[in-house]
Amino acid sequence: EINVISGAQDALKNQIAWAEETLHRLLKNKERLEADITIKKKQWYQRRVRVTEAKTGLDNQLEKTNQEISSVEDSLHQLREALRSKDGPLKVATTRFSVRAKRPNVEQTRDAVHNGLRSEINDISGAQDSLK
Repeated sequence: EINVISGAQDALKNQIAWAEETLHRLLKNKERLEADITIKKKQWYQRRVRVTEAKTGLDNQLEKTNQEISSVEDSLHQLREALRSKDGPLKVATTRFSVRAKRPNVEQTRDAVHNGLRSEINDISGAQDSLK
């Protein structure tokens, strides 16, 4: 009976030692995991800050690009309107010049009006070319 009690006590001591050792290992693992979690939280926060900063920078760039596109579109519209505004005067000058050219030989002269119409046609055509 004493041997049985002594054996039971030894077994109990072994189980207690094993439980204490297991508890010690678990506590060390818990500390290591908590440290890893803290590091990962810091890394995640830093990454989130970098991503937010990058997104803000890209949003600003996109806004600037959209403004530039809008400005270019406005300029293009103005150029097209300016080009169209030259069509009427060019047609009038060209028609006048053609009508003068169809006159009988007696009235075909190279006078100031003739030179003025030719100059006006050249000026308007040059302006259209520069707008294109």
